Amino acid sequence: MTQWSPDGSVLTYTRALPASRTAWQFQLQRPDTDHFNRDYIPEEARGGTELCLLNPFRGELKRLTQNDPPLWNFRPQWSPDGRQIVFSRVGTGCPCEVWVMDSDGNNQRFLTRGDNDMGADFGRWLTLRE
Repeated sequence: MTQWSPDGSVLTYTRALPASRTAWQFQLQRPDTDHFNRDYIPEEARGGTELCLLNPFRGELKRLTQNDPPLWNFRPQWSPDGRQIVFSRVGTGCPCEVWVMDSDGNNQRFLTRGDNDMGADFGRWLTLRE
């Protein structure tokens, strides 16, 4: 999801790499009534996504994530102070992970794969109250 930085100066967004295709393939022959009209075909997966910053006022674009081989980076969430971004990352056939990085893309760090390494997603910031 596209999201403004806390100071309103830039947007985060997820950009698919050229010719990317997920392992979850839409099935034309079945109605899509519940968003689960997908078959898992990992051998057809390729590419990935990058997280980017866009300054719409200056027309500037900056890639925050660049992986080789490509990974799927998505669901960025700004920290309340705007200094960090938590996001999801996954490789095809692997459990989803939660990562954090500085708002300029530096210092990318793995946080968790969830309970028993079964996957974690939708990282969020908590504000503790005294």
